[in-house]
Amino acid sequence: IELTRAHQPQVILMDVSLPGISGIEVMKILRADPSTAHIPIVALSAHALPRDIEDGIKAGFFNYLTKPLKVTQFMDTLDEALEISPTVPAFRSAPSMRSEPSTENEVSVKANVGLIDVKRSGRN
Repeated sequence: IELTRAHQPQVILMDVSLPGISGIEVMKILRADPSTAHIPIVALSAHALPRDIEDGIKAGFFNYLTKPLKVTQFMDTLDEALEISPTVPAFRSAPSMRSEPSTENEVSVKANVGLIDVKRSGRN
């Protein structure tokens, strides 16, 4: 929650089952805060029953993805979330963790601040 407030990411990937608090509760806290309410939050969960997905969407997640993740669905969801996100994070100008993409879809995790920088082949 504090990292989100401090760094204002363009999108949040939230596990629904967190230690000590549910992802839904974290999302509610972020939605109640005017400084973070606008950030799209994508749920990631092993809870894959249709009711779980429906409850997550009703709770306010931008999308609800189930594990194991399907790379194409994951990347499409990130594209959609980034298109609507008004946030412009400072890490956009930071150098990538790797100089060459190792796969068609590369996801570089910025672990030091809990943010991700997503690059797709053939896109800017």
